[in-house]
Amino acid sequence: MLQVKKNNAQKEWKNKKRNIYIVVALIIAVGISIAIFYFPILYITGNSMASTINKNEVILIKKTKKVENKDIVAFYYNKKIFVKRVIAKEKDIVDLDTQGNVYINKKKIEEPYIKNQSKGDCNITFPYQVPEGKVFLLNDNRIDCYDSRNSSIGSISNKQIIGKLMFRF
Repeated sequence: MLQVKKNNAQKEWKNKKRNIYIVVALIIAVGISIAIFYFPILYITGNSMASTINKNEVILIKKTKKVENKDIVAFYYNKKIFVKRVIAKEKDIVDLDTQGNVYINKKKIEEPYIKNQSKGDCNITFPYQVPEGKVFLLNDNRIDCYDSRNSSIGSISNKQIIGKLMFRF
């Protein structure tokens, strides 16, 4: 009788352990799914957003297509992911003077996050009107001109946007 109770207790404990493992595995799977589908994590490899986001930092992105001016966004371009700042939205007119000051619809915008202000070696003509369904993006490190000032990237379609910056680590 004692042996039967012992065997039942062992079976019960094994079942509890198995259930605990299943619950933990489900919690981990749900957490990973949320991270992948709603909050991607990106590792920064370049200096285009220095000093706001520096090389080798990790950022958390909230998936959304709704972005506003000055939001930092991640987007797809040529099968890669880039991170830049939204400067203007569709139908806005962007202008840059020779010192790198940015004007949106003829109003100078304040950019306290810029350390190296520069017009850069851009190859688009200013003033520039942002096409419908697109956004105009600039680096915070304006010396690096691989952003919407370069016709190879140009304005980015809203469909290319992954989301906007939530946190950086």
